[in-house]
Amino acid sequence: MNEKNSIREALDKYGIKMSEFARAEEIPLRTFHNWCYGERKPAPYLERWCIEKIEEYAKKKAAE
Repeated sequence: MNEKNSIREALDKYGIKMSEFARAEEIPLRTFHNWCYGERKPAPYLERWCIEKIEEYAKKKAAE
């Protein structure tokens, strides 16, 4: 059940910590952890939203 998924891959690609992103987007850490580690699957629109937000967050962080 601990297979990589697209949210986890996006975090790894941009070098963003799970807890850092969850806090920034006000996502409960346990929920986000479950999504990242495949313990639960978010709705497809939430998965796409997370990936888009991770990319935006990475760009914002790089600009600082």
